[in-house]
Amino acid sequence: MSTPPNTPDNNSHDANHQTSATPETLPTQPASPPPATPQNSGSKNALLASYILFILGLFIPFAAIIGVIILYVKRNDANGLWMASHYQWLINTFWIALAAQVILMLTMLITYGSLMSPEAATVGAGFFGMGLVSLLGFALAIWYIYRVIKGMIFFFSEKPL
Repeated sequence: MSTPPNTPDNNSHDANHQTSATPETLPTQPASPPPATPQNSGSKNALLASYILFILGLFIPFAAIIGVIILYVKRNDANGLWMASHYQWLINTFWIALAAQVILMLTMLITYGSLMSPEAATVGAGFFGMGLVSLLGFALAIWYIYRVIKGMIFFFSEKPL
């Protein structure tokens, strides 16, 4: 009572038992970061150097300027990588901090000029202005440090910002 090997019942039975490796049946693996390439590691090294230069910029004049130049030169290499947001983060940090410093310096010059006027001794407005400029300068420094530290934490975790 066996069926011959070439009957339609037997062929359909064999077809049902065959396993095919289709994308739906293959087990999925978690996505891993792209392998390190020379371009990828070069972008990472340039980014780390820029973070260090931004920290040094608190103490050494023009260090952050060197850092932002490196960022502009190397940022196209990071397109499509997790580091791309870090490049933009530091560039934005630089320009916002620079604009705020220019405004603070102009305000300080105006305030200092009012200190030299004879009316300043009686009104005290110049001293109030200098205190306000100092407070805003301190707030700017805290903001700058926060941005650099937050960026470095995400950098060492290899996460985008």
